[in-house]
Amino acid sequence: MGESPDAASFVEIFNSIKDPRLARTRLHPLSSILMLCLCAVICGADTMMAIERYGHNKIDFLKQWIPFPHGIPSHDTIARVLAKLNPMVLESCFAQWMSDVAQLSEHEVVAIDGKTLCRAWDKHQGREFVHMVSAWANFNRMVLT
Repeated sequence: MGESPDAASFVEIFNSIKDPRLARTRLHPLSSILMLCLCAVICGADTMMAIERYGHNKIDFLKQWIPFPHGIPSHDTIARVLAKLNPMVLESCFAQWMSDVAQLSEHEVVAIDGKTLCRAWDKHQGREFVHMVSAWANFNRMVLT
C-alpha cells in the first residue's frame, strides 16, 4: 500500500476519534470506514448501500491509500459505526484534515466554473434554479463544489 501524505494525514487525524465499538467487534479499522465513506460520498453515494457498493467497485483504488484487511464493510456495519460517532468531532477532524492537505502554493491558480442546472425550478416549493460553482486547485488536485 503506497500511503500518500494526504492519506497518512487522514489516518493520523481521524485516529484521534475514539472508536465507540467494543474491541471484539472492530473487524474494520475506523479510519478505513471513514475514508470509504468520504470517497463514496464525494463520488455521489447517498445511502449506506451505495457506500458499500462503491467500496466493492473501487477496492483496488482504495487499498492504494488505506488498508482494508477484511475487505469492504457491509452497509449495516457502516451505518452502525456512523450512528455512534459524534458529528461535531467528525466535522472538526475533517476541517483539520482539509486544512492540512489544501494548502495552496504561492501563485497557485484556481479555476472556477459555474453552472445553472436546467429544469431545476420547483414551482410547488417556490425554489429558485439550482446554481453550482466548482473550483479546481490544480497543484493540490482538489475540486471544491
